Amino acid sequence: MKLSMFLKSCLLLSFIFLPLANTKEFSFDGIKKILKKDSITPQQAKKIQKLFFKLDNKAVPTIIEIMKSDKYPDKNRWLATLTLARVMGEKSLPFIKKFLRHPNWMMRLSALKVMRMFKDQSSNQDVEKMLFDKSLLVRVEALEMINSLKNKKSAKSVWKMMYDKKNYQKFSKSKVVPTEVISRILKTIKTLEYRKAKPALVKLQNEKKFSSLSSEIQNTINAL
Repeated sequence: MKLSMFLKSCLLLSFIFLPLANTKEFSFDGIKKILKKDSITPQQAKKIQKLFFKLDNKAVPTIIEIMKSDKYPDKNRWLATLTLARVMGEKSLPFIKKFLRHPNWMMRLSALKVMRMFKDQSSNQDVEKMLFDKSLLVRVEALEMINSLKNKKSAKSVWKMMYDKKNYQKFSKSKVVPTEVISRILKTIKTLEYRKAKPALVKLQNEKKFSSLSSEIQNTINAL
């Protein structure tokens, strides 16, 4: 049964990836049919992406349709977002940035990744808002973007993350258990040279509940 399904998949792919010169035999519907499946292999995804690159602007309407429709698995919509960025370049940014407000965390994350890829600094306030996203992965990506671009204007928002309970496994009056993102926050504070945080860091270091972070806090203080 599995072999039969595999052969059908191969047959479908062989139909889709016929020479592009023969446009009568090419089918966007065939590609969309495959991308609605949750089980496409990395090799299939790579072939589809390569085909979209060759089609260039002709592929844009289909790519956008995939991005906007929840009929497609999250990972395939992610693939479509990155593909659109490759096909259109920086011209894709105004459209892709709209997905920062998408209810699906993976689409928000893919939008941020594209923005970081193009080193976009035109939407700093939007990126700062993503530092407090419900998704940890989205928060980390926003933080990494600010860190890589060394955007000092966002330093105050980065510092506020230290007090965001979502960034801790446990946060009580007597004990805090940080997630990995706390180390990234302290690293970014150093990158941005946010010296205004130094007095507050000294205060945190003296609080018993932050004892597990004592050495990292001290390293940050020394670097400021």
